[in-house]
Amino acid sequence: MEGQDSGWNPKVNRLIPAYQRAQYPYLLISDSNVMVAPDYLKQIIRPMQDPHTGLVTNLIRGVGAKTIGSLFENLHLNSFILGNVCFLKRFINIPCVIGKSMLLRRDDFEAIGGFRAVQDVLAEDHFIGERIRKRGQKVILSSFMVNNVNEYWGLKKFLNRHLRWGKMRWKIMGYKYLLELVTNPVLVSFTSLMVEGPSRRALILIASVGFIKGMGDYYVGKKIGAYIHPLGYLLISYYPWFDAS
Repeated sequence: MEGQDSGWNPKVNRLIPAYQRAQYPYLLISDSNVMVAPDYLKQIIRPMQDPHTGLVTNLIRGVGAKTIGSLFENLHLNSFILGNVCFLKRFINIPCVIGKSMLLRRDDFEAIGGFRAVQDVLAEDHFIGERIRKRGQKVILSSFMVNNVNEYWGLKKFLNRHLRWGKMRWKIMGYKYLLELVTNPVLVSFTSLMVEGPSRRALILIASVGFIKGMGDYYVGKKIGAYIHPLGYLLISYYPWFDAS
């Protein structure tokens, strides 16, 4: 198909032929493993009533895990990713554009160069959002959640994905990427081992921080309807490198 091998980004290569066939004034970009509620379109189109809005993206909830790799992926989405996306929007007013759900006007998208402008970059969703913002338009993070369905992931796929994500964030953020390490209290608590060694007090601190974080993540999971067993949240708490991949 035309444009299929035009750039280095394989996702963009697949989107270009579909974009060439698009006929309507709005573009909705999503992934094949995304499942939405019946009122999804009605909800995300509402911010577009403001002419200053250039892009609408959504919060993502991981569901459907049937393997350990899928469980880790969903826990990562529902704790580290969800928490950081909300923190950046709430306290720094930086919306994180997530390519699993993006709504734009066709005219606005063409004004920033369309897919051709991001065909040779990683994290095309991030750069589309940046170009929209630099154009003087708002990027809206909708509170309407969409489901990211992960059922049969293996650990290898999980680790490979987060290695790729880590490379992308390093490319985008540079040395600031290292600041992600301090956002995980469990990982920070392990520094007590360097101060005191494997003492009883240090081990109790690590266990306590992990338990508290796990319960906090479990509370968030309940609030968003993730339906993950409580033990799963304790499991992810004691593997802190997953939350700073």
